[in-house]
Amino acid sequence: MGDQGPPGPVAVAPLRIGVVGVGAWGKLHALTLKRLRPEGIVLIALVDSDPVALEQASRLCPGVPTFDSIETALQASSAEAWVCATDTPSHVVVCKELLAKGRSVLCEQPLADEVAAAASLEMYVEAGAAGNGQGKLMVGHTGIFDPEFRALSSATANKGPLSLIACQEHLSASSLNPRPKPNSQSLTSPPDMFDATFSDWAAKLRVVVGRDKEPVIVRANAFKGHDAHYGVAGEASAEHLAMAQLLWDDGLVSPSTSGCT
Repeated sequence: MGDQGPPGPVAVAPLRIGVVGVGAWGKLHALTLKRLRPEGIVLIALVDSDPVALEQASRLCPGVPTFDSIETALQASSAEAWVCATDTPSHVVVCKELLAKGRSVLCEQPLADEVAAAASLEMYVEAGAAGNGQGKLMVGHTGIFDPEFRALSSATANKGPLSLIACQEHLSASSLNPRPKPNSQSLTSPPDMFDATFSDWAAKLRVVVGRDKEPVIVRANAFKGHDAHYGVAGEASAEHLAMAQLLWDDGLVSPSTSGCT
């Protein structure tokens, strides 16, 4: 037989992904995944217990099957990987259910509101300490891949030891965009925007100072005020100013301030 040349590229099946929680962040994830279809990504499931949010997401992503529970979605959908974009207190519960089924999970930050809750996921992760993990888990600190941050990280690499890294962030009230209760004009709870802000900043700092280094001291304060934007006056309080200070054992200090106006 004659030379038939090198074999052609092997066809790879598209990666099937679903999104759990289609509030503000979940919708963004869904739209991003939808745009990635040419890259071999197929969005095949949207999950939320809120019928209003689910209908809105369905209009943005027409033709994608919708489900009102994870249990139903896992039974009916063939998604191999999931994005968890629910509210922070439910992250661990949702991730455990998905990981226990051997699914890969990208969870929005912060992973949990308590360290112990986050640590409880280890036994569900592939090669976990207990040896019985099944799935793969990644926390969505996507900011470390932003072009401007990668440029900052590269620039500081040749500047010698760092002694101070300061961060200030100002957010508009409209950027908080909390989710309303179904059939109600009031809101379920103030958003955890500042929790996400500081956890994301801490992840970025680790890239700058070295992935093997953790801060030895963490100080944080939040100042809350009642805001009519969150329903009846006095019903819920929202964080209007948050401050944190991270200190490393080599003397590096990083003060961070996030405010809402």
